[in-house]
Amino acid sequence: MVRANQVLHRIVPGLMLMVIFWGSKLFLKELIPYMLEHSAQDHSRRRRLILLYKSFFTLQVSLTTALYLAIYFNRFHSHPNSRAQAASIQNILNRSIVYQAADARGSPLRCTICKHQIIPVRGRHCLDCGRCVYGFDHHCVWFAQCITITGTLKPFVQVLVLGTGTILTGVIPAIPVVAQHLQRVIALTWTAGSTGDTLRRIWWTRWWGWAGGPVYRYVGGIVLGYIYYPEIKLRHPTPPPPADQENWGNKTRKSILNEPRLSALILVVAATMILLVMVAMLAIVVKNNILNGLSTLEIERARQSHRWSRDDAGITLWVPPRDGQHDSGKVVRVPPGIPIFDHGPWANFCLIMGDQVWHWFVPWKLGHTPPDGVEWPISDHWLSYLRSLDKYNDDDHTDHH
Repeated sequence: MVRANQVLHRIVPGLMLMVIFWGSKLFLKELIPYMLEHSAQDHSRRRRLILLYKSFFTLQVSLTTALYLAIYFNRFHSHPNSRAQAASIQNILNRSIVYQAADARGSPLRCTICKHQIIPVRGRHCLDCGRCVYGFDHHCVWFAQCITITGTLKPFVQVLVLGTGTILTGVIPAIPVVAQHLQRVIALTWTAGSTGDTLRRIWWTRWWGWAGGPVYRYVGGIVLGYIYYPEIKLRHPTPPPPADQENWGNKTRKSILNEPRLSALILVVAATMILLVMVAMLAIVVKNNILNGLSTLEIERARQSHRWSRDDAGITLWVPPRDGQHDSGKVVRVPPGIPIFDHGPWANFCLIMGDQVWHWFVPWKLGHTPPDGVEWPISDHWLSYLRSLDKYNDDDHTDHH
């Protein structure tokens, strides 16, 4: 059966690239020329600032697109040394590191789909990709790829930062223009005078103008106002512009920003909504994944356990003995939501983004996450916590991994 994400893989990336293309075209081909035309011709300093602003936007959108395509084509997928990965797997078989256990005997958890491949403590079989992913964080339909802590989480954060900056750079100068156009449309088409007759006849006084509630009513009024604005304006010409605006550059160029256009309003509203989503995603990723040392998978496990109040909630781990001690280690059940990979906000940040400031801006310079995604560093505090837990017993729990 085809999964929903596999269908979205064929749709969402194309939509993303289309938004980038049309948004960039609106900014470079419409907004920048509009700003230049509406600046005084002898104000060379302002014109230079506008051209510098254009270059800044071009740099941002180029970097954002390049990083997006690099993640989409899986260019940041970690390719660990086969010997190093084999050594880490051997450490699991030797029971010398913390790993995910399948039972109270400490048998390593294996994937039933990938020919019984061992699944490390921060790994998961991704049904959308059809393979086991070490260092799994979440599967993202926007990139049609798995986002992994070991490879793509850092460039994923950088795309969010760059994308947020790009949208802000493009939207900020467009908002005053579009807002002014919106005021003109409302003033002309919503008035109680003769210019408002058209919308009163087809919308405000009709039952379908109330059918969807107040939001539907006023959004519909705005859309219809934009649609009928040219016709109403033709019947009721507006007065000429103020004298101090008559010499503002050359207004002969045809642009969608010279007059109120519904397409410009839709693009600005869509960009603003995407901006809000990206800011929310960035805040969540930085807080949970980077500063708190949790993966999206671990957070989702905790949410599900609280939602369903399952007795078998949590993750089963093998905990090796302390160095120099002769006990044999034990299997424990870790309650959901316990951040056993937390090293403190700054250490967690450096683990993902890198130690040096310049590392934070270079996507191919990864942090200190294990390249094979198998042997994750655990602080002494959390190792002591794991060893303090009661020994896991199959008779008291049922493992549903």
